[in-house]
Amino acid sequence: MNSKLITDRQKSDTMVKAAATEHRPIIVERISEHFGEKAGAAAGVLADAVAETVAAASEEMQAADDRQTAEQGDDPAVRKERDDAAAAVRAIVIPLRGIVEVGFGPAFLKQLGFTGPTPEDPVVLHRVAAYAMKALGPMKPMPTAIEGYTFEPKKFADKLQAPLARLGKALEAVAVEEKQADETIVAKNRAVEKRDRKFSAGANLISALLAVAGEDELARRVRPTGRNPGTTAAMDEDAGETPAPTPEPGAKGSQE
Repeated sequence: MNSKLITDRQKSDTMVKAAATEHRPIIVERISEHFGEKAGAAAGVLADAVAETVAAASEEMQAADDRQTAEQGDDPAVRKERDDAAAAVRAIVIPLRGIVEVGFGPAFLKQLGFTGPTPEDPVVLHRVAAYAMKALGPMKPMPTAIEGYTFEPKKFADKLQAPLARLGKALEAVAVEEKQADETIVAKNRAVEKRDRKFSAGANLISALLAVAGEDELARRVRPTGRNPGTTAAMDEDAGETPAPTPEPGAKGSQE
């Protein structure tokens, strides 16, 4: 689904393209009257170029937005697999910690790398559990303070092996998704910036041509607004915003 940022820009693109296309005849006619047929023909070429350029930039922006949306659609499944894999590791680590702490005390717990609560962060959990697995692997079975229970470190190391491998793979997949998401966001931002530059130049040009053609109201409405970047003044008016007044020639603040 398009964001308001994209939708408002698309509406403005459609308006500028329509103004350039539908009012091309009157633009050519009036400019020919003022400056001759060659100037009128040139104005027609400019109107066509604006329509094509604005449409192409709008399509490129939409394509970049679609790619970002598609990329975001992949994230939930990848993140669920990571969380499920982390839960499987945690289901082994928590009982292991309990047995070690009761059977041997805090010192042995620290020897296995458990220096605080069981990590919630899957990345930290993977690191801590991997350290414990490596430490447990070479150890021999040993009696504990729990009556009748012998601790077998290698069994816990073996139990951790598959869940840890699954979690490691899931973490790599999430990292790839995050990198791809960053890339699509950057690509979308660049497409929007490119579109805005082309839109601003095109909309200003069409507005000027329409003004020369005597279509002052339409010229004002297709002119880019200063309030909402990348959109026309008509978008402000349609949203109920009062357009900024145009300074009179020679008045304070006028550029003339």
